[in-house]
Amino acid sequence: ISFDGSIAGGNPGGTVAIGWMIEGTGICKSEEVFRGGVSATNNVAEYIALIRAMTAALQLNPRPKSIIFQGDSELVINQMTWIYEVKSPTLMPLNGIAQLLADDLNHAGIAYDFKWVPREENEVADRLSRVKHGP
Repeated sequence: ISFDGSIAGGNPGGTVAIGWMIEGTGICKSEEVFRGGVSATNNVAEYIALIRAMTAALQLNPRPKSIIFQGDSELVINQMTWIYEVKSPTLMPLNGIAQLLADDLNHAGIAYDFKWVPREENEVADRLSRVKHGP
């Protein structure tokens, strides 16, 4: 599952949008999440995209045996794999939600991993995250 978040109009304070795609299923999503405020950052957008993608993964039927969540945010991937500590008070609750969803994946019998990919390898999710920003 590829995911990406973006912000338009200033970081922080712009419009947060996300995109994600479940490869091999034709399922993808692009949505504007919220506008403005100090919490409107690119890192927040990335976490929201991951959370929405993880939630969608839990609803797949039939359930896959394993999933790789891939994104181009080194920060999010390394925080989800405990390589980086989550220090930002804004990101702590988002990381907590994503970690709880990871627990849900475990309980559902779905093996998972998180993988960082360069932006050029995350092109579809990147494009989806920018659709709602307009031209």
